[in-house]
Amino acid sequence: MSEVLEKPNGGFGWIVVFGAFMINVFNQAFLSVFGLLFGGYLHMIHETKANIALVVNLSCLFINISGLFSGALLKKFSTRQICVTACLLTSLGVSLSSITTSLYQIIFTFSLICGIGLGLLTNTILIAVTSYFTTKNEKAVSFTQAGTGIGQILLPQILRFLIANYGYQGSMLIMGALMLNGIVGALLFQPVEWHMKNKSEDDYEREPLLPNEIVQIETINQTQSFWKRVANSMDLSLLKDSHFIILSFGLAIGYVVAVDFSVILPLFLLDTAHLNKDQTAMCLSILATFGIISRLTFHFITSKLKFSSQKLYVIGIILLMIIRSLLAQLTNYRAILFTCAVFGYFRALVIVNQVLIISDLCTQNYPEKFGGALGLNMIFKSLSIITFGQLLGFARDHLDSYSLGLHFENLLLVFILIIWMSEFFCKKQ
Repeated sequence: MSEVLEKPNGGFGWIVVFGAFMINVFNQAFLSVFGLLFGGYLHMIHETKANIALVVNLSCLFINISGLFSGALLKKFSTRQICVTACLLTSLGVSLSSITTSLYQIIFTFSLICGIGLGLLTNTILIAVTSYFTTKNEKAVSFTQAGTGIGQILLPQILRFLIANYGYQGSMLIMGALMLNGIVGALLFQPVEWHMKNKSEDDYEREPLLPNEIVQIETINQTQSFWKRVANSMDLSLLKDSHFIILSFGLAIGYVVAVDFSVILPLFLLDTAHLNKDQTAMCLSILATFGIISRLTFHFITSKLKFSSQKLYVIGIILLMIIRSLLAQLTNYRAILFTCAVFGYFRALVIVNQVLIISDLCTQNYPEKFGGALGLNMIFKSLSIITFGQLLGFARDHLDSYSLGLHFENLLLVFILIIWMSEFFCKKQ
């Protein structure tokens, strides 16, 4: 009876999960507090609202572009090497931002250097974790993503203390140092080959591939040139499917609105609602806390509804539009705190179903093209963030109001709903 090697489906894999958790706490969660730290700093050096948007939009552009390159890099480097390098880049980008004095310097340090680091981390962490599991992937990835949620709760409070005691530039330098904690987590990423288990070939049954495993295998097995490997990460034949294009475009606009909201929320709370920094940090932490609660509880509700991921996403969009409109009118601290809690809870409907929409589409129509679909989706997001994202920034400058900026975000979401509903009725006819 011959023996074959299989993933440990646990064991040292949980140590890898803990390492990924650490990286997410100190690195991946940082973008959620951009408005609190960099938004305040850019406002202090008299940059326009459009320029504040430009910094984060370019950062998201480089995050998505570098995410495409991570697959090609994994052909030559280990997940540990890539994640250590990425953590160094994020730390370096934020630390160098502490000595910047102009918009273009911040674009170079934060948008480019830090953005590339964050983009490399996203897919590499996923591959490092899923390489250890067969049937427990969902649980492992959930624990990993919980690190981002914990970071979104803790970082506003940490920054509140740092800004009060060390100012914006000192806070950037200290945050850059804290990001180096991610290297400790990355060093725990041992190759899965060191921990493979023997299993009888007669009893061995191939586990069905999860979407993230498909991405991993496509990445590792490619033998073409560097640029061909990057091109193959995007299956261009998907562009013949109008339904895929409409879905991806809508998801990209939703992504733009989510990024824009995370940037302007602290600025809205400080400048329009006239909250102090302590109150603003508390609102951000409450929003993140209820986001985690939602992820733990919403599954029990949605599983009984038996709605598709796209329907749940649309329900989430509509609820967030209503809550965002209410938030734009509030100035009372307790009312804002409650609204942030409700927003954080329902935001999970949108965040969780973003990837599931693409996953469901591929599962039903072309399961072998999930990796390519994700790659194209990243391209849609890259193009949208630098166009529609910047449009939102210019609108805030022209309107000179963060409240109207929140309503303008809702207009983009209405645009998504109109396109998706039009396609739905056209298909019915």
